[in-house]
Amino acid sequence: MTLMLLASGAWALDVKALTDAAARGDADAAMSLGTAYDLGDGVPADPRAALRWYEVAAGLGNVSAMFNVGVMYDTGTGTVRDRSRAAHWYEQAAAHGHARAAYDLGLLYEEGEGVRRNLATAARWYKRAAAEGLTAGDAKVAALAPLLRANTANADYVRAQTLIEDKGLTAAAPEMLPLLRRAAVGGYPVAQYDLGYLYENGLGVPTDRVQAYVWYRRAATAARAGGGRDAAVITAATAGATRLAARLDPTEKADARAALRATR
Repeated sequence: MTLMLLASGAWALDVKALTDAAARGDADAAMSLGTAYDLGDGVPADPRAALRWYEVAAGLGNVSAMFNVGVMYDTGTGTVRDRSRAAHWYEQAAAHGHARAAYDLGLLYEEGEGVRRNLATAARWYKRAAAEGLTAGDAKVAALAPLLRANTANADYVRAQTLIEDKGLTAAAPEMLPLLRRAAVGGYPVAQYDLGYLYENGLGVPTDRVQAYVWYRRAATAARAGGGRDAAVITAATAGATRLAARLDPTEKADARAALRATR
C-alpha cells in the first residue's frame, strides 16, 4: 500500500499514486484502495468506494478482491444486497482456489439464496472448500449426505411409479425394479414397503418370503425414524412383517435375522 509520512508522524494513503497505478492495470493497487476504504485505513471508511475499487481489482484478476466483492453483495455492504451477484463473484473466486468463497457459495446453494436451491451443487462446493483446506466444508458435506440420499431415493421412487403407470407392472419391471430397489436401499419407507409387497406376492420378482419380511421390517423402522409422518406405511409394513413372521420356517427366520443385522 502506498503511504506517505505526515509531519505529525502519522501515515496517510497516497490515493493519487494508487489510483494512477490502478488505472494502469495494477490489480494490487486497486485492491489496496479497496481495503483502505473498507477498513478506513489512511482514508475515511467508505463502503461504496471500497466496493468500487474491489470490483476494479477483481476485474484485473485479484482473487481476494473477487471474494470481497461477493461478500459485499452478499451482505449489502456499500450496495443493495444482491445474492445473485454474490454467487457470481464467489464462483469466480472459488474457481481460482479461494476456499472461503467456495464454502459461502455452498451456503447460497444450500439455502437457495440468489441461486436455485440445489443440495448436490452445495455439497460439491463444500467439497471444493474442504479440498482447499477449509475443514468446515467436510462437516457440511457430512451434514448434507442424509438429505442427498433421501432426495435421490424419492426421485427414484417417483420414476419407478411413473413407469408402472405408463407401462403396467409386468412390462415396467425390468426398468422399474432397479429404481425401486435403489430408492429402498436409500431409505425411502414407501419404496421399502412396496419392494416387500412385490416379494411377498411374486409381482415382477420371484416370491421370496425372507426378502419380503426384511423389507417390511425396514420400512416400518424407517417410517418410525421419520417421526411417524408415514403412519400408513408403519401400519401396513408392521402388519406385513407380522403376517410373514408366522410363515417363516426356522431357516428362513435365521436368514432374515442375518439380513437385518447386515443392514444396520
